[in-house]
Amino acid sequence: MRNFIYLAALFFSLFLFSLPGKAATNITVKHPITIEGTSNEEKPLTNKVIELQGPSSSTDFYYSLEESERNKKHSATFHLEHSELLKSPSSFTVKVDGLPVKSISLAGKKTNNSVTIDLPKRALTKGDHTITASFYGVVKEGVCVAPGDQGNWLKIDVLSSISSFAKEKKEIALSDYPSTFKTGNTQIVLSDNPSTATLNSAYLLAAFLSEEEDSEATVSRETQLRTVKGPVIFVGAKDDFKTSEIQRIMSKANVSYNDGISLKSGILHNQGNKNEVPVLFVTADNSSTIEQRIDLLLKEDLTKQLSGQQMTVDQLPQSKKKDGTHIKLNELGFKSETLSGGNTTSKDYYVSLPRMEEDNQANLHLYLKKSATMPVKDEENGRKTELILYVNDVPHSIDLSKLKKTQSGIYEANVPIQTNLLNKHSLVDLRFEVTGFQLEDPCEHTGERFELYIDGDSTLNLAKKANNTVFSLRDYPNVFDHQTLIIMPNQKQVSDSQMLALYKTLFINSELPPIKLKKEKEVSQAELQKYALIFTGEANDFSLLKDKRDQLPLSDEKMMEEGFLPQAVASTAYITQNFWQSSEPLLVLGNREQSLQDDDFYRQLKNSNANKSAAVETKDGRFIVSTKKVTETNNVSKNDTKKQAVPYIVGFVILIAAIALILYMAIRRKKKNTTHN
Repeated sequence: MRNFIYLAALFFSLFLFSLPGKAATNITVKHPITIEGTSNEEKPLTNKVIELQGPSSSTDFYYSLEESERNKKHSATFHLEHSELLKSPSSFTVKVDGLPVKSISLAGKKTNNSVTIDLPKRALTKGDHTITASFYGVVKEGVCVAPGDQGNWLKIDVLSSISSFAKEKKEIALSDYPSTFKTGNTQIVLSDNPSTATLNSAYLLAAFLSEEEDSEATVSRETQLRTVKGPVIFVGAKDDFKTSEIQRIMSKANVSYNDGISLKSGILHNQGNKNEVPVLFVTADNSSTIEQRIDLLLKEDLTKQLSGQQMTVDQLPQSKKKDGTHIKLNELGFKSETLSGGNTTSKDYYVSLPRMEEDNQANLHLYLKKSATMPVKDEENGRKTELILYVNDVPHSIDLSKLKKTQSGIYEANVPIQTNLLNKHSLVDLRFEVTGFQLEDPCEHTGERFELYIDGDSTLNLAKKANNTVFSLRDYPNVFDHQTLIIMPNQKQVSDSQMLALYKTLFINSELPPIKLKKEKEVSQAELQKYALIFTGEANDFSLLKDKRDQLPLSDEKMMEEGFLPQAVASTAYITQNFWQSSEPLLVLGNREQSLQDDDFYRQLKNSNANKSAAVETKDGRFIVSTKKVTETNNVSKNDTKKQAVPYIVGFVILIAAIALILYMAIRRKKKNTTHN
């Protein structure tokens, strides 16, 4: 019932405050902006490299026609790369709607091939159609090779393409978000002087669109917009943009500035140029409104409800808070997987975990389906089959013959995992492998096909969190998983690339925590005491850290105590307890020089498992951690506790003295009364 009420509120809140609008028309972009996006004469077949494993495997591509195009010529091109070990009769075959169109040999020294097929007229009729790319690989002539041989592979490159169809061209709709904007060239464009609220919205959006391996978004300012190679997102409040060309684009798009967050989609192109790119306008009456509702573009339960070409949303429903102790595999990008004799190993999945109590136990609760023909242990001549879960390369085995089927037909298994193993790494690597699915003799063939389905609803159940009294690099970014405040210097500028690199590392299990971004002068005392804090800049740039500098490794002498050569340092990171709230972390990120490897520094910071408080990036890009243990360097708590204890001790002494004085006066008065009587 509670879930029903939540979904109803979600639907109601979005659509009650949605304003339908006219479809966004194509917008012509003038000098000095040049569009170098994709040509509307062709489109990519895939947005990521597809790997096919031998001896045989295939993949499908789909397209749909709104009306017949039999009188026109259309084609598809595959750009291939394959193992140099392939021998005859290795081949690549393309089928259209189940019928073969073309096959090529993959034997020979050439490991890169390009295959173009003309789509047959029967595949240009109105309706849905399928292109199947099939790979058959042989790596040793005359010798039987077991399935899954690592040298038997073929890759279909992202440059592979298919003709665009006349009736397939349509306006970019809001429902195309975020997939259309998750490419390698998405630009998020801001005004030259955005507010911290707008900056925060843009960094969150860019980090979200960059979360997948093959997607990357950047943040730029309006005067930097010259060459456009991919999708564009304009983010700004009313009167933010000042350049004449951007103002003209906003005017042509007829964007809205309302009390809610307004979205509008369209297409940008140059006059007389066939190249075009999708565009999304994110606007509001003021920047705070955008920041408060940016989750509309970050949360999957909201983005999947976007529709039309224009929408204004005044209020967002309350998102359900995730239970941090139970993590479903599908939250890690695991969308259920089937392992078989030809595909015995899953890819690696990574999960960021908090530090848990030592000598305790977490567990992975698996929901599985397996082939009915899979042998049981007591079967005569039965092969032993098992599922192996690798946790940071440490195997945890499950005997598949011992699984008990539930009433729903699902098999369940619990895999205990020691917290001591999980605590060694802030980013835990999970991988699945099956054994016994292939015959020992690769030349022997049977009709058996063993398969094991692993459901994405399988859950990792964590043990009780450790009570952090000190913080180390191993705890980043997991201890910033709730309310985080990022503080920028009042005077010095922090580059967009550096800020975006930071935001990207704050992603924890495919989600960004609630983040606020402010200049130092905008921060209140209450916020210092409430949030986990990140200072982006040298400690000397912040007046708030003025009286804390003796507790930070700032001087050359203190840096040498940490094991660093001050002359070689370009970037620094230091984590400790929040000076204003000891239960929260505080991180200071400084740049002594503009490092050329910001992304690498933050990435290595996230992947560090060191029980140390400080790390640096050298001028040539090497990541080095402190030689001191965290207990030696992170003494803020001890110092602050001593300082905080002083008034309590003084108060206690005064209280004892007052009680003693009262007792003395009472006894003295009693003696006087006794003498008088």
